[in-house]
Amino acid sequence: MATTLDGVARHARVSTATVSRVLRGANGEIPISAATRQRVLAAVRELDYRPNLTARSLARGRTHTIGVVLPEGAMRLRRVYNATILAGISDVLTARGYALALYFSEFGRQPQAPGHISLLQDGRVDGGLIVDSFALDDEQIAALEREAGRFPCVLIGHRLPQSRLHWVAADDRAGAIAAVDHLYQLGHRRIAHLYNRRGRPGSERQADYQEALAARGLEARSDWLVASEMASGMAALVDRATREMGELWTHHEPPTALFAWNDYAALAAIQGLRQTGVVVPRDVSVVGYSDFDVAVLGQPPLTTVRTPLYEQGALAAEVLLDTLDSGNAQPVQRLLPTVLVVRESTGSAPQPG
Repeated sequence: MATTLDGVARHARVSTATVSRVLRGANGEIPISAATRQRVLAAVRELDYRPNLTARSLARGRTHTIGVVLPEGAMRLRRVYNATILAGISDVLTARGYALALYFSEFGRQPQAPGHISLLQDGRVDGGLIVDSFALDDEQIAALEREAGRFPCVLIGHRLPQSRLHWVAADDRAGAIAAVDHLYQLGHRRIAHLYNRRGRPGSERQADYQEALAARGLEARSDWLVASEMASGMAALVDRATREMGELWTHHEPPTALFAWNDYAALAAIQGLRQTGVVVPRDVSVVGYSDFDVAVLGQPPLTTVRTPLYEQGALAAEVLLDTLDSGNAQPVQRLLPTVLVVRESTGSAPQPG
């Protein structure tokens, strides 16, 4: 027998009105405590409660389905970054009685990309969440802004403070500064950067790195910038890193530290350095970015900057559903904090001689 709203209320020891408010994301005049909200959501999961979406949709004129767009095709679903964000989105949508429709797009790469926005807006979904929204170009962002009042959409991952759109992103600028400051405190003054040559994430991370160096009075030298990309897979990334690390550390004035744009690039660099006879962290310190699960398995375990991927997905979903419930058109723009996680891949700068 299907679980009812009353059953959830009894299991959570609250009123049916409280359950309804939690599932709608509403607080009202009497706020719902975090403990009560967690108890209700736990009851929903334990009892496998499923709202009657058909009846609710007919009553409200909604589909109760949210469109989630992943740029650059299905291959990106395999990446930890997007999978973790999707987990946060899915948990919130399920708890609040919404279905998820997944769209794959070639934003930023194909001339027909704006058509994917039209697909989102054809009435099949109530709103949109765009994961890894760095891939959107200016034309696509403008198109979303024009439709923001009619079709709410939340961008995930891209800071757009001047935009009229909702967005949720990690404070990557603060993360880059924390990474560089950590290396500076260890005595490093020659800090190289392994950056992503493809798209805005790489260029913005590089800009954050350069700003962090400048704040410490350090030089961001062009010969200490090393291009990288994930498009060809990890094996190719390691092969390229081996060549590039060999060239960089045979330089007449090699850096003593490396800040990489993500954990995979950092681990590939460590392997490349090892093959050239450079020992981490004795000879050079390495800092990654994101704190994927693989970071702790590095040899040595990787110092990195933890980004709130799951939290970005969950918060973006909450923002979108709250916007649908309230009808509020004012943009909600949130930066979530990053955290430096110090492990064994960083140490004091080697002494000259």
